[in-house]
Formats: sequence, structure tokens, C-alpha cells
Amino acid sequence: MEKKVGPYHFTRKLNHSEFGETFLAQKWVGGYFASDVIVKSQSLDKEAQTHLINQARLLCQLNHPNLVKILDFFTLGTQSYTVYEYIPGWDLQDFLSENRVPITPEESICLFLTVLNHTLEAVQYLSYKGIVHGDIHPCNIRINPHLETKLIDYGTTQKCTDNHSNLSAIGARTEWSPPEKLSTQNESPTSDYYAIAKLTLFFFERIEVLQALKILNPIALVAKQVLSSSPKERKELWDSLSPLIHKYYAESHAKSGMTLKQKMQGAWRSHQEPAPTTALMKSHAPVHKKNKPLFIWLSLLAALLLIPSVIPKQPKVSNPISEKINYARTPIKSKPIKPKPKKKAIVLKRAPVKIFIQAKPWAKISINGIQKGTTPLVTTLPALKFPLKVTASYNDTLKNQVLLLPKSKNKKPIKVKFDFLK
Repeated sequence: MEKKVGPYHFTRKLNHSEFGETFLAQKWVGGYFASDVIVKSQSLDKEAQTHLINQARLLCQLNHPNLVKILDFFTLGTQSYTVYEYIPGWDLQDFLSENRVPITPEESICLFLTVLNHTLEAVQYLSYKGIVHGDIHPCNIRINPHLETKLIDYGTTQKCTDNHSNLSAIGARTEWSPPEKLSTQNESPTSDYYAIAKLTLFFFERIEVLQALKILNPIALVAKQVLSSSPKERKELWDSLSPLIHKYYAESHAKSGMTLKQKMQGAWRSHQEPAPTTALMKSHAPVHKKNKPLFIWLSLLAALLLIPSVIPKQPKVSNPISEKINYARTPIKSKPIKPKPKKKAIVLKRAPVKIFIQAKPWAKISINGIQKGTTPLVTTLPALKFPLKVTASYNDTLKNQVLLLPKSKNKKPIKVKFDFLK
């Protein structure tokens, strides 16, 4: 399909529902198609458009690695357009139901802890900002080939009041909805924590190896307690279990994360549907859908083969004078030159250094600007990369530490601690 709205060229329709249409599009920047985006189109009246504009302004301020970003918002008459970042990969429901990637039991545990940890971090961030997503379920969790998950679809997102009173229920009521939404038609500020409990039990029903692993029993137990607890207790239960989930996630990711990433990237490359191109393409450049005729290539090959036979061979010219002259060749005795011995390069071999990073209560860690994960974090880096700049972020607060290469050659790990509670 060919359709243009503002700087966006629609390439494919992804979804059509009563709430609007969703398209895959490419953004026009300086005469080039620069990036792939998702555009959601809705036909709304003026009152609904005003509500959507206020909601878009609120959501544009969100900045979290596990939340989809809103890039743009504009209206044309009664039609409203919301532009989201494009996330390659699959939604969680499709990934698990159709067995997109054959994974081992250890990789299944890594997948579960990754989705749970990332979703819990996103909900904790939204709760800190006073926002309720209101529609968390496997179809609204996107997982990319790099084993990163993001919450999508802000159609039912709301801002909490200061006194955390009940919110109006928006959207359909499903089995993932909390009891208060089904009974009183109101939604509480902790409904997202209820959905995380449903997500946890959803994984335990789908993946049998999780039920046999005893160390994951506390997670399943807390999920069941959340389903039967009051709205005020849900957040406290998950916050108390959050450090344990972070620990299991770091251990499982270090053990099976790399192999699972490789499998997911291979599955995405071999996907039947063509992946949207992100290469820069000129808008006015001609697109050739068919190859050149075969006879052109054959004619060029025949011409190359005939060129040597067309050029005449030059006869050899003999020089009788030069043939009669005998040049005297006197051997020259020279001393053999002994090669100089090469100096051996001095290479200082230092073993890789192990780093153990902790933070209270927790933090996202990046080393030299590269994201490494969340605490507690254990990583090993070559000695040549020192000095290192370690950055910890917790709820928009950043702390830095510079690590120097230790003088001693012992194998004790470097311990780094951050404290955001002071």
C-alpha cells in the first residue's frame, strides 16, 4: 500500500480494530527514508482528541528501556496519529504459542526471568511516575531478537491522583483484569501488579520446567498471594521479592542468555515475512524489481573470450649482433650477511579482572557507556580496557565511579557499591 501522511509513508497495515488502525511506516528525513516507525490512526471527536493530546504529552516524558517510546503525535481534522518506535521481533503470546524458537529448559528459565524482570522494572518505573498502564498481558509485551522486552499499547494508560483514589475503568475487561475492575468497574493504581502475577502463573502453566525448579517456588507463591490480596498489598509483595528476581535474572542471563540471543536472532533472520528495511533509500531512485536479461550477460562474456583471438600476434625479432657477443661474467665473492636477531617484544600479560557491582536498592549499570544489566552484576573485562567508568542509574538518579587497574595480580574481584538510599 502507498499512503503518505505528513513525513510518514505507510508501507503495510498491521492491525485493524474498533479503536483504530495500526500501520508500519517509514519516516521521511531530508529526502531519505530514515527509520521504520509504527503509526496508530484513530478517528475521534474534539473532546476525545483533547484527552489523547494530554495523554500523549504525559507519555512522551517517559524514558525507560522496557517501555515503548512515543516519537510524535499530530491531528488532521478528525483523524489523530500517534507515532511509536518500531520494535522488531514478536509479541510474547505469539512467541510462546507458535514455538518460534526451539529452546532448552535452561533457556526457558532465562526467558521467563528476563520477561518478569523487565516487566516488573517497567511497572515500578510507571508507579514511581504515578502512571497505570492498565492493559498488561502477553499480547502487549514485545520481545526483540536481542532478548529485550518492552511494554506497548498505551490505550488504557492513566495518571494517578495524589491520594491514589480509584481510576475509571478503560478498555475491555478480561481474565487479566483485577477483581475491582470486574465488580465495581473501577481500576486501582496497583492493577499492573495484579497483571504481573497473572503473567507469572501464565509462564508456569506454559513451561513445565519452571514447576520442577524449587528455587522459583517463592516467585509462584508470591504471585498466588497477590491474586488474593488487597490492592494496597500488591506492590509491597512484589517490592519485597524484587531483589531475588534481579539475582536469579543476572545468574540465568550470564549462563544461557548468549545462546538464547543467537537462536532468536537466527529465527528472526529466517522469518518468512520480509523485515522492514532501515537502510537509507532515495525517494526518487528507481526500483528495479526484475534482473537484467540473461542475453546481455552472455554477450559480455562472449566478447571477453573473443578479444585474445582478434588481436594479431607479433613475430619474434632476432638480433644476430647481440647473439654473438659473449659477456664476461666474473663471480663476485661476498661475505654472507648474517640477519640481525629480532628483539622479542615485551608483552605484559595481565589476566582479565572480575568486577562485582552492588546497589541499594538496585540500579541499572553501564560501563563506558555500554549497558551491562541490573544489579547485582558480575562481569569480567580485559585488563587493557582500564580505566573504567561505571555508571549506576536508579529512578533518574545517576552515580559514577572510575575504576583503575589494580596493581596486584591477584584474582580477587573488584567490588563496587552504590547506595541510593542515603
